[in-house]
Amino acid sequence: MDTSDPPGQGRDGLYNLLVQILGLLNPGAWLPAVFGLGGLTLLLEFREMHAVDLPRALRTVLDAVVALSQSAVTAALVVLPTLAVAAMITQPFSHVATRFLQGHWAPRPGLLALHRMLVRRQITRKRRIEARRKDQVRALQEWAGTPEEAASGRSEWRTRATPEELATVEHWLEEESAYPAETRMLSTKLGNILRRTEDRISAAGPAIGIVRRPATVPSAVDAELDQARTLLEMYCTLVFVAALLALVTPVALTGPLRSAAPAVTVLVLVFAGISALSYQAAIASARRYCFLLEAVAGAAPPDGGADPEGG
Repeated sequence: MDTSDPPGQGRDGLYNLLVQILGLLNPGAWLPAVFGLGGLTLLLEFREMHAVDLPRALRTVLDAVVALSQSAVTAALVVLPTLAVAAMITQPFSHVATRFLQGHWAPRPGLLALHRMLVRRQITRKRRIEARRKDQVRALQEWAGTPEEAASGRSEWRTRATPEELATVEHWLEEESAYPAETRMLSTKLGNILRRTEDRISAAGPAIGIVRRPATVPSAVDAELDQARTLLEMYCTLVFVAALLALVTPVALTGPLRSAAPAVTVLVLVFAGISALSYQAAIASARRYCFLLEAVAGAAPPDGGADPEGG
């Protein structure tokens, strides 16, 4: 009896194996991997063309991808392994990137001064936000009540303030509540948002790194926590991938494209902007992650129930 595989079955088996391997990878590793490969491919295409012609380069790259994907063998042996390797690199790096952007990098002697400077900067920001909130409340007290009431802080300014003025006070209160105590301050805004939540819900003492989850989490909320955590790590990884592309761009293109220096500068700025936007997206994801954790743990509201008139 002929026990050999039917034609194409071996190739399909290899293809299915690679798809299963890719399914084991964290979804948050895919976008940084695809973005990094796509960016490098475009840079190489610009270098080959000796011009920064984005529409032409995109057409060339897309045509090549379509041609490769039409063959199952090529897709199994070239496209999927390339994506898998890139994702396997970004997946473990995502944890390192997230911790670094939280400010959990070791303050070695050469970086200790920088670390202290960044921590002092965060403390100064918190104090500045607190001062602005107090000034806003004081101005509303003086406007809404008599001088005696304003001096005692008993004026009913909340009932007389406009929605815009109340929104301003709430904004400064929310920004202030995003920081932990000064003795627990980290060197980045992202790290301080997470540390603030760590300090609020951790019953076993301060946690290190990403906030620990409560022991019992409903399945629906657990899925949302996983999604928020995945987005957080994905955006943190994108920060470094985009920054790396911004650094590589002038090195890869300045020689062949000396006459296109303005276009190269624009590319660098675009990648740098994507890196900055990714950091802001990571902050937004961290806020969502912390909100869910506090809701599950039954912690106080984000502002801690603080009085806007308080110190």
